[in-house]
Amino acid sequence: MIRFLWMNQMCILFVIFLMTLGLLYWSFRLNSSVSYYYYAAEPYLNQAMDHGMSVFRHADNSSSALERIMTDAEAMSTVSMPAVVDAVNKGTRMVSRMENLMQNPTIRMSLG
Repeated sequence: MIRFLWMNQMCILFVIFLMTLGLLYWSFRLNSSVSYYYYAAEPYLNQAMDHGMSVFRHADNSSSALERIMTDAEAMSTVSMPAVVDAVNKGTRMVSRMENLMQNPTIRMSLG
């Protein structure tokens, strides 16, 4: 019975040893495969990273330009709004004068 238990434990130890060796072998193979594919893809990854940084830089410049445009548009609307109101008022007065003239048309001549 003791011999059977001892043989059983040795078999278990042998299987554990084989599993450990198999795990080390497959981890080495996986590591080498991942390294190979990483080195193959590295130029493309660097190019994608550079392109992403360029996109971020351009987005930052675009947002700065948009901020300047919005500031200028606000200043322009603040300055030009009174002139627009004045032009509309003058246009309204001109239309009312034309209506009065059309209701009572007269021609004046002066020699003079």
